[in-house]
Amino acid sequence: MSFLKIEQEDELAIDVLVAGSAEHRQMIEQADIAESKTLGNVRVVRRKDLIRLKQARLSKLDQADIEELEHDEDRQDVP
Repeated sequence: MSFLKIEQEDELAIDVLVAGSAEHRQMIEQADIAESKTLGNVRVVRRKDLIRLKQARLSKLDQADIEELEHDEDRQDVP
């Protein structure tokens, strides 16, 4: 999967998931690998796992993100 394209002054924020539990390790193992010339290979958790992580923290921003992720899931055939 090659979709991380960063050019010149582009910025990209990445949250790092440290496997603190068996569930986290499973999420990391099942993650897609995104290739980037700038970053190298980056594991990207599946949409359903990202939603679960955000539900665990449940900040106001996470709540908005969850709503958007669930809405996108209804529109697209994306894991």
